[in-house]
Amino acid sequence: MNKRPPHRDPLPRQQARPRKGTFSLVNLLLLAALLILPYQAVQALGWDWRWVAGYVAILSLTTYSAYALDKRLAESGGWRIPEFNLHFLEFFGGWPGAWIAQRRLRHKCAKRSYQIVFALILLIHQAAAFDAFKDWQVTRSLISFWDPGKSPSEYEVRRAIRPQSDDFR
Repeated sequence: MNKRPPHRDPLPRQQARPRKGTFSLVNLLLLAALLILPYQAVQALGWDWRWVAGYVAILSLTTYSAYALDKRLAESGGWRIPEFNLHFLEFFGGWPGAWIAQRRLRHKCAKRSYQIVFALILLIHQAAAFDAFKDWQVTRSLISFWDPGKSPSEYEVRRAIRPQSDDFR
């Protein structure tokens, strides 16, 4: 006399919505690890880290908001934010906000072509930070490779990169 339990009606669409992603400790540690090299580069350049952190925070909040809006538009079927615009924000410093939004909102995390471009942006940021930390050795060698007659001195490279006023110190 095995009776099956009575059939339950599925939940209405509003209640069946999947829970948004969480930002785990592992994701937080990965983000912190990705921020170590840029922080070291800012210190090596002699810039005030508070100004740079403020810039990155504002751009990250803007990027996160753009992801949230794009997610909402995707769910409602409206016009979407072009991927180029999201990548533009990531490239110019909003990648930490994009990192958090992809994991927290679960948006743009499954599209492989988008993730490849995002990974390239992260790689560019890490490579630039490493080169800045190493006193622009890679940049100087690339300049001398493309223009063998002109090999910039260390002073010329530093002068082009570092601000001369005390506004950023």
